[in-house]
Amino acid sequence: MIMSFSRSFPSYLPIWKCDCCVPFSSSSILPPPLLNSTKRSSSLPASSVLPPDSRASSSVRSDTSLADGNLRHRYESKDARSSSARSSVLHEDTGVATESYNRVVFHDLSLHMHHTENGNADVRDTESSRREDTIEDFVSLPSVLPIAELPLSEHLLQDFNTASNVPEAICNAADTLITQLLSPSQLDPSLDPNVLLVANCAPVGETPPTPCVVKGALPEDLAGVYIRNGPNLAYMHRGDGIHIFDGDGMLHAVNFADGKATFCARYVKTARFQQEAAARRPLFPKFFGGKGLPLAARIAVLGLRTISGLVDVLKGTGLSNTSVCFFNGQVLSLSEDDMPYVIKLTESGDIVTVGMYELPGTRNMCAHPKFDPLTGEMFAFSLTVPFVPFSIFRVSADGVMSPHVPVPLLDLPLVHDFAITRRYVVFPDNQLVIRPLEALQGSALVADASKTSRFCVLPRYALPSEAATKAQWFDTPGCNCLHYINAWDEGDSEIVVVAPVLSPAESILDIPGVNTSCTLTEIRLNRATGKAKSRKLSDGNFEFGTLNQNYVGRKCRYVYLASGCYPEITGVVKVDLEKALSRMDTLDSTDDVVVARRDFGHGRIGGEPYFVPRKQHQRSQRGGTKPAEDEGYLLCFVHDMETGVSEMLVMNAQSPSLEIIATVQLPSRVPAGFHGCFIDQEQLAKQNF
Repeated sequence: MIMSFSRSFPSYLPIWKCDCCVPFSSSSILPPPLLNSTKRSSSLPASSVLPPDSRASSSVRSDTSLADGNLRHRYESKDARSSSARSSVLHEDTGVATESYNRVVFHDLSLHMHHTENGNADVRDTESSRREDTIEDFVSLPSVLPIAELPLSEHLLQDFNTASNVPEAICNAADTLITQLLSPSQLDPSLDPNVLLVANCAPVGETPPTPCVVKGALPEDLAGVYIRNGPNLAYMHRGDGIHIFDGDGMLHAVNFADGKATFCARYVKTARFQQEAAARRPLFPKFFGGKGLPLAARIAVLGLRTISGLVDVLKGTGLSNTSVCFFNGQVLSLSEDDMPYVIKLTESGDIVTVGMYELPGTRNMCAHPKFDPLTGEMFAFSLTVPFVPFSIFRVSADGVMSPHVPVPLLDLPLVHDFAITRRYVVFPDNQLVIRPLEALQGSALVADASKTSRFCVLPRYALPSEAATKAQWFDTPGCNCLHYINAWDEGDSEIVVVAPVLSPAESILDIPGVNTSCTLTEIRLNRATGKAKSRKLSDGNFEFGTLNQNYVGRKCRYVYLASGCYPEITGVVKVDLEKALSRMDTLDSTDDVVVARRDFGHGRIGGEPYFVPRKQHQRSQRGGTKPAEDEGYLLCFVHDMETGVSEMLVMNAQSPSLEIIATVQLPSRVPAGFHGCFIDQEQLAKQNF
C-alpha cells in the first residue's frame, strides 16, 4: 500500500479556526470546548472523558441535549457558511475522534456505548445524520486530547479505583506512567494522529444494513456483494504515535440485489478487538506507529498483562485490516499479522464475524493470497520468525493443505504480496527490511541501500526438501514492489511480472522531502540465462492494480489502477498491456497505453478499483460465445471532501471514459481503505461455517 502522509492535503480543504486558537496543525491543541472536558467519573477508566458541560465560547457553541437516554453534543462554528457544519465523535477511552456531520454522539470506543443518565452504557448503532444535507463548510477538528489533563497522582488513583483486581490496576498504572513520563511532547508529523487521522482518514462508526439511493440503473447481472477492508482505529494510548497500518479492521460492503443496493460497515471482531472492548481500554502496542522506549515499555506491559491472565495473546493479536477474499465457501478478512477471520454475509446485508480461519501448523497468513482460476487452488505464504522467515503453501479447492515450503532468505524483508504463474511462484526480496531491535531507537522498518532487490522463483509444486535446490534467484536493482498485479509464463524459460515499482524505496517511510512514485513496470525473469531486465510501461503514478480475476497467472491484456498516491487517489485508469509490452523501450510521450481514464473530480478522492466480469448468462443472451476480457464493471468507493458524501461508482469497464452506469449514495462516510473483492450470489449461497 503506497502512501504519502508527509504530503499535505489538498489546498481546497478548509481548516478549523476560532478566535482563541491557531489553525489546526500537527502541534495544535483542541478548541476550548474539548480542552476543558476534564470531568471524570469513578465508574469510567482514567483515560475516559465524559461529555463536557455546556460552555460558551466566542467562536464555538456547544449544545447539549438528552434524547432517548443518550447524551449528544454538537459543535458548530459561528462563521460557518452553513448550519450543517462538520462535527466530530470522540472515543472516550482513546481520544480519537471519528467524523460525523451535524451531530456528535459521545460513545465508548468502537462499540458505540452511549452513557445514559445513570452512568450505565448500552450498545447501539450510530446512524448517519447527514442524509440530504449539503456541507458547505468543512471544519477540521483535532483528534487527540493533550496528555496532561489531570495531575499524575489523580490519574494513578483512578487507575486503581477503576480496576477489578490488583494486576489490572498495576498494568493500568504502568500505562499511565508511560504516557506521562515517556511519551514525546511532540510527535513526528508522520506519526501524529492530529496529522494522520483527519479528513477521510479519520475513523468512523459502524453502520447497520441501510438501503441506499441509486442514481442511474444498476446492471441486472451485478448481483452480489462488494466488500472492502481497511483500517479504522478503535483504541490507542494517548501520546503515542500512530500509523495507518495500526487501525482495526473495518469492512464496508454494498449488497447488490434486484436493482437495489444496501450498505453496511462493521468492525472485524478479532480476538484483539474483543479483548480491548471487554477491558474498555487499549491493551496492545501499535507496532507501526510506536517507536523507541515508549514502544518497548508498552510491550513490557503487554507481557505483564499476559502472564497475569488479563490478555490471551494465543487467541491472536492481529488487526485483520488489509483485504478480503472468498475461498472454499468462506469469506475471509485478511492481514499478514494473524490468521484470517471468517465473515458471514447475511441476506439482510449485515456483516458478522464468525471466528478465526484455521490451517494446520500455520500461525499467520499473507493478506494477498493468489487463486488459480482453473484449479481453484489458493497459494499463500506465512511468516515465522526468527528461524525460517517465510514459507509458501497451497490449499486445494476442497480445503486440503500442502506442506510449507521455506523460502531461503538472508534477512526479513517487508513482503506484502507475491505472484504466481501456471508453473511457478514468484517471491520478492526487496530493500525494505524489518529489523525489530531498531524499533528501540526509531522505526523497525528500514530501507537498506546496500541491498539489491531480487526475486525468488520456485516451482508451484516444489516439496519442502527441494526449496534450496530448485529456488532460482534474479537480481532486479531498484525493483521494490508492494503489490503485484499479475505474472505469467512466456515460452519455456521466461516469466513476465507486471507491478508498480516504488521509488525510492525509503519513500514508504514518510521521510520529509522524499516524494513517492509508483511506476507501472514490466519485469522479465529469464530462467535459461538467470538474468532479469525491467522497463517502465507508463509515466503515470499508479498503484492498487487489479485485473479480471479469470486471468490470474495467465497473460492478460487489461489492468486497472488507482491514479495518485494513497490516500489522495484522484481517479482510475485502464492500461492496455498488449500495447505496452509490444512497444519499443522508449515511452511514447502521449502515454497511449492508458486507454481509458476516469478522474473523480475536484475535491473527490477514491480507492482501489475492482473489476467484476459480466455474468455468462447475460453474455449468452446477446449471442456472444467468448466474453471479452474487459467485458464487465469497475467498482470504486469515492468520497467528496467538500460535501462529506461517499458514493459507490459502477463504471463500464469497456468505455473509453469509464462511463458511470450508476452511482450508489451511501448513508455514511467511507474512509480511505485498502483492498476488496466482489462475491457473487452463487458464492454467497455456498457460504459454510
